Amino acid sequence: MNTGKSQHTIPRFYLGQFLHPGWVYLRGAKHAKRVYSAKKVGVRDWYYSPPNDQQGLPFDDINKEIENSAAPAYMQLLTAENALIKDSKLYLAYFIANLALRTPVVIEEAAAAMLDTMEKADHMIHKMSEIHKSGVDPGPIDPGPGPSIKCTLKEWREALTSMREEVNTGGKAMMDITMSIIPNLGPVIAKMSWMIMIAPADSFFVTSDRPIVLTDLDGSPLGAGWAKSDAVGTLPLSPKRYLVLYGSPRGKWAYYKISRQEVAGLNSRTISFAHSAIYSSEKYNPAEKWLQKGSRANNES
Repeated sequence: MNTGKSQHTIPRFYLGQFLHPGWVYLRGAKHAKRVYSAKKVGVRDWYYSPPNDQQGLPFDDINKEIENSAAPAYMQLLTAENALIKDSKLYLAYFIANLALRTPVVIEEAAAAMLDTMEKADHMIHKMSEIHKSGVDPGPIDPGPGPSIKCTLKEWREALTSMREEVNTGGKAMMDITMSIIPNLGPVIAKMSWMIMIAPADSFFVTSDRPIVLTDLDGSPLGAGWAKSDAVGTLPLSPKRYLVLYGSPRGKWAYYKISRQEVAGLNSRTISFAHSAIYSSEKYNPAEKWLQKGSRANNES
């Protein structure tokens, strides 16, 4: 990944496993697009680093450092039959944490949640303003659920303005938050049970613009958390290997050769959580159906 205008929101070395060559299914397009490399796939202009004439942290450089540290262990995982050494596993865990938090779909959903919070805050601020106009001192404001942080009306307005600005700056502001999570999240992922599923010769795995999916054992993302005992995290590693992470038991490592039907089930999980893109080494009928469903929805709107 080069620090510059076009920055990969999904690591190029990861996408290259599926697109060398492969097929890109973009929601809203009429047909899948054939590509021969991942060079121009999954990129955004200045998404993690500001243009040269602006101030800001170059998160693209941090992403690159994490990728470079994890890439050797990742490539080993594509062929290994035994557990990786502790350091390699930890590097991969940090990479998984980074990948889980840096994709635009995750960032945009977090931004949407922040906007929802802002709407509620707007309502509260309006009420406080009305009280203030009446000549009654509203006193300290408690924003509501969560840690009790009391502030004045002026402080709350300033915080709200700052929140709006952060949401509008997209990946750069959100990465400021998520990067602080990675050092704590990496070790949690490293302690989970790692199961590598191996596809038979007549089938393959696909991936998406949300390559990492986190749910509970029932497949629900609501309330799912990496540190919970019922956590299930998944990541397609390549067309032939797929990683499943379990919160319980912890520390187990295993490889499984699975059936074509089981591959289809894991692909279904990946596709069901895709936001706007699916990537596949070969043409894949379920991805075609997903694409056509998205195209119809766009046409109807």
